[in-house]
Amino acid sequence: MVDIEPKGGDLYDAVFVEQNGVRYWTKSGLTDFQVAEWAAQYGARVVDIEGIDLPLGFRVYDVVFLNNSNELSTRVGEIMRGKTDGWVGAYLKRADGPVLGGFNHTRTFEPGGLLATLHHAHVMRMVRDGMTSLDAQISFYDGNPGESCPSNTNATSERLEQVLAGMMQAASNSRTRAITIRFGMGNIQGTAAQLGMTSTELNRHIGCPGTPNKLTLVDIGRLHEQVVGGWLGNRRETFYALMRNDYYGSGYAEGKVKDVLDQEKADLGLTDTQFQAFRSNLRIVGKKGDYGAGSTFHRAWGAYVQLPFYANGGIVLREYVTGAFVNDATNEAQAVEAAYLGASEILRDEIRAAMLSWRNHVFGSFTGFGSGCPGSAGEPWHAASGAPEIGEQVVFTLTGARPASPAVLMLGASNAQWNGVPLPLTLGFLGAPVCALLVAPDAMIHTLTARPAPPRDRCRCRSWKT
Repeated sequence: MVDIEPKGGDLYDAVFVEQNGVRYWTKSGLTDFQVAEWAAQYGARVVDIEGIDLPLGFRVYDVVFLNNSNELSTRVGEIMRGKTDGWVGAYLKRADGPVLGGFNHTRTFEPGGLLATLHHAHVMRMVRDGMTSLDAQISFYDGNPGESCPSNTNATSERLEQVLAGMMQAASNSRTRAITIRFGMGNIQGTAAQLGMTSTELNRHIGCPGTPNKLTLVDIGRLHEQVVGGWLGNRRETFYALMRNDYYGSGYAEGKVKDVLDQEKADLGLTDTQFQAFRSNLRIVGKKGDYGAGSTFHRAWGAYVQLPFYANGGIVLREYVTGAFVNDATNEAQAVEAAYLGASEILRDEIRAAMLSWRNHVFGSFTGFGSGCPGSAGEPWHAASGAPEIGEQVVFTLTGARPASPAVLMLGASNAQWNGVPLPLTLGFLGAPVCALLVAPDAMIHTLTARPAPPRDRCRCRSWKT
């Protein structure tokens, strides 16, 4: 549909253009503000709008929206809208790079505990600047840990590091409140401005009644981009270590990312070895937010993601910021499902691309050949362990050699020839007729064999009989 003309009542004249695969939506009786809201909700643009004048000077609009999103955003939007009646949004951006997918990512929503990521960043900045310490004692009340809004009972205290971990990993609102009181709501709001989170508002303690807090997916993405870019200096790793890093089962998107990984592994035909190597370098560090007010429910996720791509003989780590939300839903279970699916599905295409880069990778391995050259301590034996991969660690060991003696580790690209000389090469010309050079000495590392372990002192014991 590209054009509508109201004819009175529920009747319209409409013009349709045949075009397969193009999504469009119609809405009637919208205010000018609602037109913009629904365009963002659909990730669409207005192609036709008809104004209708109502009594008392009011004016509403009938609108035709045409999809204006890429394939990823379209797919995720349809999944989320199909699960809930709430306002929905999703976002994926390369850190310091382009936006890869998203819709409604500039809409403010009630973030619940997701906003505690800002508190965490504020405190870690102060730790970086030496204005506080992770060993500092923080007092707080933990009288109703299962309730949304903490009560002023059961006073206790913990090290700041423990408080931050409880806030970010266990979603402890009592610890979040302690951070807010200790460091100041206004100061934390100032950090939001410093990070470029222009639509963020910290208006009340997380989980408690009052003026709603506000956040956008773009803003939580800016926070993570600043951290990735060095805003926390050498405290970046501590910042992420104190957050939830689990994603394969529970954790980020509560198991839905695991579904994506398992599905893509099966579809691409990755071996278990390839999949485990991919997973060992995959990182998703996130925080969720849950909040309900009356008959409406809000769910949100935000995260930093590191995906490993195998390219040019090594691992290339790409960094992303991402998130998803559901706001003002009337069914809590449906809101949860929509948020979980949105947060995981927005990552699917990049996860697939990263896993695809591992599909044809053949992992390095060790194969022993040749034999040792007998010496005064017997016949030495050379072995290696670890993963012979770029960026990985390999351990070479030598046993059966004379202790505390000079040794040379030779590394070569061939065991067949060296500078045109066939290998193995008998070393009789060096006075070692039973020894041979087995590998081209392209690189040599000089070292010493280990000294023998000192003998254990024998225990002198005396027996006593009574």
